[in-house]
Amino acid sequence: MKGNPSHDLFLLMLNLAQIRVEGLAESIFCQAMSRMWAPLEFELLRLERPPEPDGPAAVEYVEISVSGTLYGHIRVTGDQGGLTEERRVLIRNAVRMLGVILEKNDQERQLQRHHNHLEVEVLRRTEELDRSNRRLKFITESTSRLAGCLDFQTLGRSLLETFAHILKATGGSFYYNDGETLRLIHRIGAVRAPEVLPLPPGEWSGEANDSAFVYPLLDNEGRVLGLVSLDCPDGVEPTDLDKEMGAIIGSYADEALRAIVYLTRLKTSEERYRSLYEQAGEGIILNDMDMNIVDANPRALEILGYSHSELVGLHLGDLLHPDDLKAAPVESIQRRVLDGDNVSIERRYRGASGQYIPVQVTVSFMPNTGLNQVFIQDISERKRAEEERERLVAQLQQSQKMEAIGTLAGGVAHDFNNLLQAINGYTQLLLLAKEANNPDRPSLKEIEKACARAGQLVKQLLLFSRKVEAEPRPLNLNEEVGQAGRMLERTIPKMIEIEIHPERRLWTVQADPVQIEQALLNLGGNAADAMPDGGRLVIETQNVVLDEEYARGHPGASPGNYVLLTVSDTGCGMDQETLEHIFDPFFTTKEFGRGTGLGLASVYGIVKGHGGYIMCCSEPGQGTTFKIFLPGLEQNAGDVSGRELEDEPEGGTETILLVDDEAPIRDFATHVLGHFGYRIVTASNGREALEIYADQKDRIDLVILDIGMPVMGGYQCLQGLRQANPAGKVLIASGYSINGQAKKALEAGALGFIPKPYQVKDLLARVRRALDQEV
Repeated sequence: MKGNPSHDLFLLMLNLAQIRVEGLAESIFCQAMSRMWAPLEFELLRLERPPEPDGPAAVEYVEISVSGTLYGHIRVTGDQGGLTEERRVLIRNAVRMLGVILEKNDQERQLQRHHNHLEVEVLRRTEELDRSNRRLKFITESTSRLAGCLDFQTLGRSLLETFAHILKATGGSFYYNDGETLRLIHRIGAVRAPEVLPLPPGEWSGEANDSAFVYPLLDNEGRVLGLVSLDCPDGVEPTDLDKEMGAIIGSYADEALRAIVYLTRLKTSEERYRSLYEQAGEGIILNDMDMNIVDANPRALEILGYSHSELVGLHLGDLLHPDDLKAAPVESIQRRVLDGDNVSIERRYRGASGQYIPVQVTVSFMPNTGLNQVFIQDISERKRAEEERERLVAQLQQSQKMEAIGTLAGGVAHDFNNLLQAINGYTQLLLLAKEANNPDRPSLKEIEKACARAGQLVKQLLLFSRKVEAEPRPLNLNEEVGQAGRMLERTIPKMIEIEIHPERRLWTVQADPVQIEQALLNLGGNAADAMPDGGRLVIETQNVVLDEEYARGHPGASPGNYVLLTVSDTGCGMDQETLEHIFDPFFTTKEFGRGTGLGLASVYGIVKGHGGYIMCCSEPGQGTTFKIFLPGLEQNAGDVSGRELEDEPEGGTETILLVDDEAPIRDFATHVLGHFGYRIVTASNGREALEIYADQKDRIDLVILDIGMPVMGGYQCLQGLRQANPAGKVLIASGYSINGQAKKALEAGALGFIPKPYQVKDLLARVRRALDQEV
């Protein structure tokens, strides 16, 4: 610097001791150096080495240094006498002061430079932080958008926009791996691919890119779930920071895509479950841990008859039948379900109508929801089918039981009949031999009456077993009902009102009028016993047609046209246990001595013997109804009257072969027929009879053949007799019904049928008729 007022130096700090040492006057303090150095000139040179003198003037360079640091030189220019010692002292002090000043200035400049540097650095760091904040905000906003994506399309659009912003891409595509292919979900920017691939070489006319950014989106196991592909402009390459940001965004995209895949699968699963739930053929009820119903599918509502709002909120126990709730409380079911069991049980749920509906219930626990899933299946039809099957089985068992009892009763009656034959037969012979005034006749008459009563008992047993002779003919059932009604009016109490409702154009039936009358009287008598205080007895007839469906549901019934005979009363009725035994022989609910227990059993036998079907409906206090179905005929009813037997028996002198395995019957018949002049040859079985007939066929005029014998039965014997002599006369004898083997024998050529036990007049009349008949 030059020595001028604007750039002058002042002695502001000067040590007084130094002044004394230097020999300076104190008056120089605060004096300008330009005044003290005048006429000297000085100049501050910031040079490490002073230049060489370049002129005649006296020039002197004074070094400026502080603490070993050189700051420059002071060039002093003046005449040769200008630099006195005093001035030199001043210069040295000034130089030292100047050095301090320069040092301070240097330090200030360094501080300023450091400050400037720090300011620049702070600005730079601030800008970087600002950029980082912007990036962080961008990443945060981007990841938030990704996290909020709930479908592939939204995720793809957000991802592509985010990556395109980071990488300055011109276009891109987002793909999802559906398990078979990478399916394009979303695209931005220019279309990069033709509609159809591949193209022939040289056909591509679209834009080209030098680089592309591809980021795979992975699941937790490293499988590719999707792909982000971005087209980068020519010459633009992503920076490391861009790639780092892309990686951060990509990691969030992985999570977002995994979440969307999970949600999509969950939604698909829920939709599938909801579809199954809504369209399930079974009812489904959902209940919470407190057993409160929270939901129900349409089928459950249909089964129970509730609306959704009516059912939801109910306690599951409120639906249960009290007996079911007591047998298996919902709490016990819940404990089993929570232990992992799937519980299946039959229940009865109360429907909206108040009726209980039988259902099959399967209960399972759904841990993810904390709910029970209750499947209910309406088993009303199954229960009805089971009840119907049980009813049919019971009917079949009853039918089989009745058949077995009938077989037993028939066998007992047959054997008893044979014993009765001898008693009654010989009694009749004794009566024939006694004069009218003989004292033995009254006793014999009592024996005959007892035999007649015993015969009626046997007849009822045989009626039940369907092994008694019947004489069916075309019959108008209305006439028989009218006649039975008139008889009942005379025999049952007057306080019982009898009503008869016949159908006008009633079909004809093939029936034995005596047996039908007996059945009606038995039913009427039972009805009267059930109404000791009076009531109504109603007898109805009508034409009915039973179809296949009805027959399937009623064992013993067959499809076809029937005349229905209904006998109803308003009496005390019967319980189910009694109903199961009413047709059993000797079963009775009457007091001892008031009934034999064979009335309904004989009715059952009569109906079955006519190919019919009988059923009974009754409840305690509701009366009883019997329904008898007899096969209907197309022709009109006609009266078939048989030839009246003569009062006086006729005998003869012909030879008769008597074939029977029962010795008492053979002896009785031999005695009776021999008494009236016939010659009798006997055989104990069919084989013996054929041997005798082979030797004596020219002398034998008639064969009386028992149908049921050991060794060789009557039917087989008849065939042998017909072969030996086609013109031979044969009468069939049996204690059973004319149906069965006896009927087959008649169809095979036998002339007639003799029922057993033999009645003397009947036996003689039938024998005489057969012998007189032309063949």
